[in-house]
Amino acid sequence: LIASLVAALRHGPRDDRVWFLALPALVPILLFTLVALWADRVLPHWAAPGYLMLFPLLGAAVERWLRQGRRWVRGWLWGSAAVLLSLLAVLVSHLATGWGRLAVPALARRDPLVEAVDWRALPQALEERGLLDRPGLFAAAPSWIQAGKADYALGGRLPVLCLSPDPRHFAFLHDPAAFRGQDAVLVVRGGTLAQMRAEYGAYFAAIEPLETVSIRQAAAPALTLDLFLARDFSGSYPV
Repeated sequence: LIASLVAALRHGPRDDRVWFLALPALVPILLFTLVALWADRVLPHWAAPGYLMLFPLLGAAVERWLRQGRRWVRGWLWGSAAVLLSLLAVLVSHLATGWGRLAVPALARRDPLVEAVDWRALPQALEERGLLDRPGLFAAAPSWIQAGKADYALGGRLPVLCLSPDPRHFAFLHDPAAFRGQDAVLVVRGGTLAQMRAEYGAYFAAIEPLETVSIRQAAAPALTLDLFLARDFSGSYPV
């Protein structure tokens, strides 16, 4: 893709179709590569739209190479497809079953794919306690990522607030004032009662522990969620 971009820039604006794809690709790729030189954190999807613009240029180059009879191109294409399918088979099977954590000890300590595991056991745990669909109750999480996982798992059966200074889109889904006086189930990954009281004690009358929910992939445990019952929400949280 980068070679296709360089070739397009060398070619210049003589072919307006090539130029039309090259210039929008150049901006995010160059911008976020430069940002990465001094930023603490750069995520790969920031530059990804630029690379998407280069797929037609690479496709045109591959078609041209095939017409020219370059033998290595077919081997490269088949090899790329084989590597991609193999990687997908490994990753998807691990995501479905968690076998990688049993086979590779390092993954048991830190598995980057655990963020893709759905929290399917959460609604069942709440239902067993009679908390699911209970009037005057909402769920809350300490980050927009955890709130998103909880909201997806609950499927709208409880409203979800993100009690965080950075709630992202959750700031626009619900007005916290509408939940004044209600109780909340705090859903936290790796949270303690002391942490919850220190973080949210000023916004609830009382906070008590409920249980720990194990989220599993087939037979392998993936992560644990700590649940707390927070009573009498004040209706506000600093954003």
